[in-house]
Amino acid sequence: MPYIYPYLRVSHRDSAASGISPEVQHEQFKRWFDYEKGAGKLADIEIGRVGWQGGPDLDERGFVRRDNQGMRMRLDKERDDGVFMDLSKSAWKLKFLQRPAAIRLNMVLKPGDFVWFYRIDRCFRNTGDACAMDEQWRARGISMIIHGSNIDTSTAMGRFAMHIFAAAAELDSSLKSERALDIKEGLRQAGQPLNQNKQYGFRCTSPQHNTWVPDEDERRVIRGIIAARHSLPAPAVATWQNVSTAIEAEVALAEGRRPRTRNSTPPLYWTPERCAVAYEQALTAGWATLPPGASMVKRTRRRRRQNGAA
Repeated sequence: MPYIYPYLRVSHRDSAASGISPEVQHEQFKRWFDYEKGAGKLADIEIGRVGWQGGPDLDERGFVRRDNQGMRMRLDKERDDGVFMDLSKSAWKLKFLQRPAAIRLNMVLKPGDFVWFYRIDRCFRNTGDACAMDEQWRARGISMIIHGSNIDTSTAMGRFAMHIFAAAAELDSSLKSERALDIKEGLRQAGQPLNQNKQYGFRCTSPQHNTWVPDEDERRVIRGIIAARHSLPAPAVATWQNVSTAIEAEVALAEGRRPRTRNSTPPLYWTPERCAVAYEQALTAGWATLPPGASMVKRTRRRRRQNGAA
């Protein structure tokens, strides 16, 4: 018996406010399936028995929740209703088979199965990615149904329409990306922070967190962080631990106190992690510069290993 599996995706916390939350997408799928089943169009098709969802647990402000140990909380779990859900995953940055739920979905699909999407931009924002998945799934006897555009790729017209709408979704993302870059460049030239989250070198002067002014005291410390990072002959750089120790010694001397540690009260403020973030933000925003002959060294981030991914 062929099965149908709904794939749901949201990229960030604003998706819920725009009316495409996972709950809305799932409800639309159930309504659509019940209607099509009642009309006799899906007589031999049932909803899949397995599913999976994964992503960070966000609070009402859109920030990741943390447990008592300070670890980020996630919503990874198996499902038994056929739903595969990727939370906080961008279709612009990640192709379909680079997302954890999509990988698991692809592994359970069999010839004759269907994959349901709420809208084309919930699955693809890259035309090449859409065409590649369509070709791969057609070779395996798998079809896509895109609810918002009434597309069924089991037909020639459906495949043609899917390619057109995928190109339109990619164009929409490209235009958004260009506008975002223009806005960031304007903020950079105006000396403003690039977003409303904590930006080192700035201090907020309004309770709404929408007015920021340069914090010269903090900028002086961050310029010291940059100098300490590149205190060794290029291309060598000091470790963040050594940078943190040096900066804390300077700050403690200026404030007339003893240097702090992570376990002291109050604890160390300029930790290695905080120094690294401040270093990147200052150089990206453009209000700080590197010493002559030095080049920016970005942090190396470890990728979370996806269990069950092929």
